[in-house]
Amino acid sequence: MQKFFILVPIVFLFACSADDIKDLQNYDYCITAENKCLMGPFNSNTCNGQLSNNCPYYVSSSSSFTSSSSSYIASSSSSNTNIETCMVGSYKCVKIGTQTWMAQDLVEKYSLETAQKACPNGWHLPNDNEWKMLVDYVGNLAGKKLKATDGWYGGGGTDDYDFAALPSDDDGKVNSWWGFRCGRSPQGYEVCSMRYVWKISYDNNNVSNTEYTNPSTLLSVRCVKD
Repeated sequence: MQKFFILVPIVFLFACSADDIKDLQNYDYCITAENKCLMGPFNSNTCNGQLSNNCPYYVSSSSSFTSSSSSYIASSSSSNTNIETCMVGSYKCVKIGTQTWMAQDLVEKYSLETAQKACPNGWHLPNDNEWKMLVDYVGNLAGKKLKATDGWYGGGGTDDYDFAALPSDDDGKVNSWWGFRCGRSPQGYEVCSMRYVWKISYDNNNVSNTEYTNPSTLLSVRCVKD
């Protein structure tokens, strides 16, 4: 694992393959060969833009997503015997496997821009691979297992991991969280798209991810520990 010191807190990078972003042709941040973080938007052929002090914290790996819109089904099942609850300020948190997540959403909803700065120090907006790691650990029917036991239209989930996901709409049917996807462009740039959303709904036992094109929409934020 390498640490690059740029204009923002440390960004942790792991090796990634071209498949990581094979559907990521437009992106919002680019890291140059000189480890400078630039803000776009960019297309797949460029890495020229304004210096940014808001480059996202991310971990990219060889795990790939084959579609920009899909229902993600866990690849394995795991026991929940290792979960640990905790507190960070006034927020509950829970350790699930090797990750520590807030066990509740931040109070407000956020646009894409404000979501990137919403998590407190030591925490960050989770990327696709971090969401995927959570869903893999929870196993099959992850949406049902991560939902709170009440508060949902028609009932609730089992909340096996104290994640306590609640709906964010007035009808009690859905919650969508901002996320992002990072990797390497075909030209070799380290890049991030901030337009990816993870969703749990009342009528589906899975957790889905999709590309979201309206950055001004107000969505939920669930932070994960650095």
